[in-house]
Amino acid sequence: MLSTNLIIGVLEKIEQKDINIEYFQEQVLIIDNEKSLYDQGIISIDTDIYNEIEETNDLIIDVQAAYQDRIAVGCRTDLFWRVVGIDSSSGNFTIEATKLSVVGYSSVGIGTTTVEYVDSSGGISTVSLSSTFGLEEKNLYGIKYYDEPYTRDIGNTFVTSFIGTISVGSSILTVMNPVGTGISNLFKLGQLIISSKESIFPTPVGVEIVGIGTTTANLTSLYPSTGIGSTSPVVNRLILDTFASASAKFPENDNSYVTFTVIDDPAGVATEGKLKYSLPFVSNPFSPQTIGILETENIGIGISIAYDNSGSPTGAQSWDPSYNGFIINGIQVTPPNIGAGKIYYTVGFTSTPSLSGNPVALGDSTTVASLTSLYTNLTTCPTQDANLTSKLNLVSIKESQIQSDLGNINLKVNASNGLRIERNNFNLRIWGLRQSIGKENEEIDRYNALKTYIGLSTITNILWWKLN
Repeated sequence: MLSTNLIIGVLEKIEQKDINIEYFQEQVLIIDNEKSLYDQGIISIDTDIYNEIEETNDLIIDVQAAYQDRIAVGCRTDLFWRVVGIDSSSGNFTIEATKLSVVGYSSVGIGTTTVEYVDSSGGISTVSLSSTFGLEEKNLYGIKYYDEPYTRDIGNTFVTSFIGTISVGSSILTVMNPVGTGISNLFKLGQLIISSKESIFPTPVGVEIVGIGTTTANLTSLYPSTGIGSTSPVVNRLILDTFASASAKFPENDNSYVTFTVIDDPAGVATEGKLKYSLPFVSNPFSPQTIGILETENIGIGISIAYDNSGSPTGAQSWDPSYNGFIINGIQVTPPNIGAGKIYYTVGFTSTPSLSGNPVALGDSTTVASLTSLYTNLTTCPTQDANLTSKLNLVSIKESQIQSDLGNINLKVNASNGLRIERNNFNLRIWGLRQSIGKENEEIDRYNALKTYIGLSTITNILWWKLN
């Protein structure tokens, strides 16, 4: 009977596909094991570089703490009198005790584009709203990684990373990455979101995306030299199934950014059967590319690494490198401006804002006719000063060592990248096998659908009459 013969033929094809899938799955494991030697070498070299760099960063953080110790004991202050208004008729000044800020100042009163503050001599000095006066910037050291889908371990459910913002009590997460630059099409309902700032969501296992939309955002602080911010580009808004317990600002109060990672729900990823290791046949092995900084938990990842001391914002941000240089929605696509970040030393001031010789608190305000005698000199703290000097000397010595050893650091980076090139070849083979598993499963689904149609009585009768 024709229908029976056709079904037998389909079943034979499905059986062959099952054999192919089993073979591909075995090859994935074999190749994954072959590349393990390269994994070990890469991790060893990365760890050596990372440890040297982290020793320097730790000393820099110690200096930051030593500066803060002076503020804590009261021989320095991080407060100043800001002039927030001038009465044109009386000439009186409204002043407010303001704290030094690493993220700049909001525009108030007379300082709509600048900060006017009372200096210790009784005059008015002016700085920009973005000024970090009273502070010192210090670039941190790091190893920047470039990661692409085909390099990730089998079973990894990572989708993409981005810098984002969300308000406390809100379920709307704004993706600070222009739509059309490589990750917008990756967002899907049911995916999970994990934050690098643990307090944002009440659960560490991720919150679910239940809606996807768009809005506009100012990205100037993340893309200061590309003109992106001035165009208020369209960005994605992700609606979550959970309200935020804390906010993610852009940037945070310490001028850092919060990274959000998107993963597929692990419950939907097959760990056995014919779908194990499967990828859609059309999966792109090279996009999105994620750029970030190596930490202890991800040493060894990526297609390549690079030494960084640029001071660019830290975090992890994904993009599509095939769009590099293209103009999309009026925006020129460029690599994410990611680096090891920077920290700030609160140098502060030796005299504190006061009224009638009494120090004031943050936020205190008053109206005065004269700007003189508004500060009180602080006592010295020789112990804290000596500790700070000692810490600064240690950093200076360590940074000199880093600079003199930069050739060796770059040599290690190049060696690690050389091993990565070889590992990349293994990973591309694994990716191809996983795509093949996906293709075989697609064809099995197609044959099963055909088998069902052939088995229907309506179709069986037609085939019987045609044969007879």
